[in-house]
Amino acid sequence: MTEIGSNLCRIAIAAANLSLMEIQLLKMSVDDADLNEMAFQAFVWPDPIRDVHFTVKPEGVRVAGVYQHFVGIPFQMLWQISVSDGKLVACIERVTAGFFNVGFIKNYLLKFIAAATNSVIRDGMLVFDVDALIADKVWPVRLNFTSIRCTLGSLILESRARDWIHEPASE
Repeated sequence: MTEIGSNLCRIAIAAANLSLMEIQLLKMSVDDADLNEMAFQAFVWPDPIRDVHFTVKPEGVRVAGVYQHFVGIPFQMLWQISVSDGKLVACIERVTAGFFNVGFIKNYLLKFIAAATNSVIRDGMLVFDVDALIADKVWPVRLNFTSIRCTLGSLILESRARDWIHEPASE
């Protein structure tokens, strides 16, 4: 397990002993390996979808894999990621299967992914309530996401409680 995954497990174990743990201020970097590990634990892919891999690029998160029907068809999706009202919002920027742009199936993909992840579709985008996803794992944590940024190889996530006014004094 990576260092981030290990630290998240420690937070989860500590939170399991509390009624609710609320993140007051956090800036966290999640690299490709951590993102893939978390996705592996959080998502259940249908049988025809195989070899799913996430890669973070400055322009968004690339999801690549193989759709296995009679033959394996490689696919790629580029997702734009943002935060709205403390929830992660994902918009499909581009979809290709093999050598073809198959953007016309975006709505089908959104419905399919929303059903598989208990997320909702709003204005053609997936909205993930990460706090609810964590609560399903019986971890009483409120993350309070305020921003997310994609860099080469990592996501930068920031959280801040709504009533947090002052920056902590540096020691």
